[in-house]
Amino acid sequence: MSPAAVPTADSSLLVGGILRAEPADFCVDEVPSYAPCGSGEHLFLHVEKTSLNTTTMMERIARALGVQPREVGHAGLKDRHAVTKQWISLPRATAEAALSMNLPGIRVLSAIRHGNKLRIGHLLGNRFDILVRGVSPDAALQVHLALQRLMAEGLPNRHGAQRYGARGDNALIGAALVRNDSAALVELLGTPVRGVESPRIIEARTAFAARDAARALDLFPREFDLERHFATAWLRGQSAEQAMPNLPRQSAQFLMNAWQSALFDAVLQARLARGMALLRGDVAMKLANGASFVVQDVALETPRREAFEIVPTGPLPGAKLLRPEHDARAVEDDALRAAGCDPDALEVLPLTGARRALLVRVQDAEACADAAGVRLRFMLPAGSFATTLLAEFGVAERRGATA
Repeated sequence: MSPAAVPTADSSLLVGGILRAEPADFCVDEVPSYAPCGSGEHLFLHVEKTSLNTTTMMERIARALGVQPREVGHAGLKDRHAVTKQWISLPRATAEAALSMNLPGIRVLSAIRHGNKLRIGHLLGNRFDILVRGVSPDAALQVHLALQRLMAEGLPNRHGAQRYGARGDNALIGAALVRNDSAALVELLGTPVRGVESPRIIEARTAFAARDAARALDLFPREFDLERHFATAWLRGQSAEQAMPNLPRQSAQFLMNAWQSALFDAVLQARLARGMALLRGDVAMKLANGASFVVQDVALETPRREAFEIVPTGPLPGAKLLRPEHDARAVEDDALRAAGCDPDALEVLPLTGARRALLVRVQDAEACADAAGVRLRFMLPAGSFATTLLAEFGVAERRGATA
């Protein structure tokens, strides 16, 4: 089958199963773009963390080594409910101090100096080793063969479930932020989701919805910074609208990115319905270096598409988004409008915008039988999600009460 005819998931391959029954069932190993050189003002740490998110891990290491958390560099965020290995960088820290730390859930594997701070995007991808429980080991061969197909044809580059949050409303909250709609934002933050959130968080959201700011602040943990921001503003006599300009930047950006992700996924779905052949006017990406260009001659570029040298892209909408032309523009604009985004008003968005590959390469993929189920190993490029690949086999994230 040509890569231009990427299929949707085969229902005969939907094996289901249980994901992340234990942290060690979901292992991630970051593949960096470069190795530290051994000298310089920054200390690169190769860190293994268990059941912690990347931000919490960096904060704990920074405090232990006397560094400001904002000075810690990292190439990407890693899953919380997992065992993950990644690199971070710190200034003014010594290898001896780093290697002697004793922090719960954190193990420093190595410490090497380098000349620059580690920054977002300084990675090639991630290797995954994932055990799916509750699946007959007999399914391993079937899954293995399907993984070989994905290596040949590419994986639809959907965003993973974690981008949309346990509540599933990150994109809706992001849309309210993009519109600067304080009323919609407060309503969403004050709506509990029973069966997903813990009794404490349900009570906190109920207090938030009732504008009981003191009670909400008492109940919301520190990581609920948007909710706490509004509650603090109310205690100071400010309105929700007055609190909007000073929202916690990182959280607001993440949620607006989730809105972009939802729009990209809508365009991807529209393209999958047509097949993944190049269209006239497509913004194509060279997988070797990430460079993008507008396809003017489909016949000329199709051999490169079939060789998986280039792939069509979809939009992460923003003010400086490179737009497709001709046929590709019509398909993309129709999908954006259907998803509630006006493609003629992108220049007013509070986001820069970018193109994202509609398909990505799966590398080094295999599946094997395990006494507890089926184990999958594979590598994905930076910015792609293991949960997207697992969804091809009907494996979904566990959803349970949070906080």
